[in-house]
Amino acid sequence: RLGRLAGERRVDLEEGEVFSEGPGVAVATRDLEVRPHGTRYWVRAGRAGTAIAVEEGRVLAAAGGREVDLPAGWGLRVATLGAPEEPQEVGVEGLAPWAARFRPRDEVLWAADFEGGAMGWEGTWRPGLGYMGSRASLRSVVLSGNQYWGQRAAAFVGAGGVVRMAGDLVLRFAYRLERDSHFIVQMQDHGHGDDAVYARLEPAVVGRWTVAEVPLSAMRYWLEDRPALEGSRLRSIEFYTAVPGEELELLVDDVRVVRRAR
Repeated sequence: RLGRLAGERRVDLEEGEVFSEGPGVAVATRDLEVRPHGTRYWVRAGRAGTAIAVEEGRVLAAAGGREVDLPAGWGLRVATLGAPEEPQEVGVEGLAPWAARFRPRDEVLWAADFEGGAMGWEGTWRPGLGYMGSRASLRSVVLSGNQYWGQRAAAFVGAGGVVRMAGDLVLRFAYRLERDSHFIVQMQDHGHGDDAVYARLEPAVVGRWTVAEVPLSAMRYWLEDRPALEGSRLRSIEFYTAVPGEELELLVDDVRVVRRAR
């Protein structure tokens, strides 16, 4: 049920799941009330209680006479008509398994998880060290003859080597960068000669697995410095890091091109 409280929109959730994106939408269940501060978060209510997980921003959760301030990467459970449990720091990259049942289902258009090998990518298979305990990942390889970059992992994508640019598409991947360095992702435009769209990951997270999301609409051409046009045929995914001659381990896993659920 949708209502208002002191000028604020509020969802009264008796049972089920809610995903909230953006400011000003509070959620109340029989067990707690959640007030957001510019955020993306999930709430699930059932007979056993309520659970919440925060992806971006922060929320204030009130239950059993207690208020808990939850930042991004934290979750909380409350038993029916009970006091809230201690918050759990699950990390933003850990929210997918922790709160998978809350997230709207994205449409996966293309995927690579490297469980069975390098899958035709330019890179080396790295067994025993995958994202979230998975079987394997892909390690970047030394890039010869490039004056800007020292390491690369790359592949052609999509049926016939093409993903068509659309405003609701997102490139999502997990990565682990050994130490601080420049880091970009780019996609070659099939109809644009040698030009490509790219995005910088700044600052890149170092020393642990992290999930990155890059909207394709945020990627820009190197030569023309403008976004990719709707319908452009993007035919590769390429990860670049390190300077020429630098020894650096970059691992990537769970690479996805998805259409984000609304």
